[in-house]
Amino acid sequence: MRQIGSGRAKTDAGRIFRSGQDSAAGAFPEGRESDGKNGFCSSRLREVRKTEQIAAMSVAVERGGKILYSFTDSDGSWENFSADTPLAVMSITKIFTSALLIALMEEGRLSLYDNVRRFIPEFPFDDVLILHLMTHTSGLSGYLNSPDGGKIFSRLTREFPLDTNFKYYSSGYDILTEALERITGMDIRDYAKQRIFEPLHMNASALESHTGKAGMMSTAGDLIRFSRHILEIRRTGAAGILKPCSVDLMFREHTRGRYDRTPAFFRKSQTRRFGRYFGDLNSEEAVGHAGASGCFLLLDPKYDAILVILTNGSRTIQLSDENFARLNNLLMGSFL
Repeated sequence: MRQIGSGRAKTDAGRIFRSGQDSAAGAFPEGRESDGKNGFCSSRLREVRKTEQIAAMSVAVERGGKILYSFTDSDGSWENFSADTPLAVMSITKIFTSALLIALMEEGRLSLYDNVRRFIPEFPFDDVLILHLMTHTSGLSGYLNSPDGGKIFSRLTREFPLDTNFKYYSSGYDILTEALERITGMDIRDYAKQRIFEPLHMNASALESHTGKAGMMSTAGDLIRFSRHILEIRRTGAAGILKPCSVDLMFREHTRGRYDRTPAFFRKSQTRRFGRYFGDLNSEEAVGHAGASGCFLLLDPKYDAILVILTNGSRTIQLSDENFARLNNLLMGSFL
């Protein structure tokens, strides 16, 4: 099996781009106002930032390893804000937690169909699988974290029978993080650095200690670097930080077509279970994840494209699926 990052490139596993402008953080050409497409798009994004009272925004479009567009803007309250300034990406963190869990599957240490109790004996439910937590079909609710940083599993309750409905349960990724840390004996922050961030030279990215549901800091450039790496593994069949079969799993719908959810992403759909965050112009192959700080990461394999929208905390964008859909339409229509 050919491996991305083998030979000379082994020390630079992130550099797998086929042509054009390197997708690395810090290599972004800012959209030029003299360019009609860039100027129109930048003007529209500035309007959105001001209307939504967003202090800082960073947006990027990449296709086939080439940066097609980069935009940053702020209200002036953030000194020296640039494309290289890390922002909190909130639940986009879950994509990386899922990738780390899938890496453990490659080592034979974990299965989607493992019972959570296999790793957390004190877990109060005996029928919940790793898959249910990854796809938000566990039916559980309850906030787990205690003031001392531990997790109180006795707080968990069940809202509906297992695997009979979908309800986004962010704290399910706290449970997954606990399982991961017990398996590896490492803080997820350190495991992510070792397994993903350092190999891909995502130097502006970091997870929060013991937290896999949110808390990640990153830039549009780093998110594109990761996404391009994943798309190249999928396209070429060459191994990278994950094997091709693992990347296939990341993209594969795992709720029997009911909730358009993979173990790592939401898929584009016509439902309001995050599937309508995607643009009308995105293909049916598109996958992605939103973050509660007003962020969205989108990978569209059909168009070999990556869209990143980051803000420093716009809750108003989050209130309606169509807000993200319109922004994704703008970026697709302008550059793809």
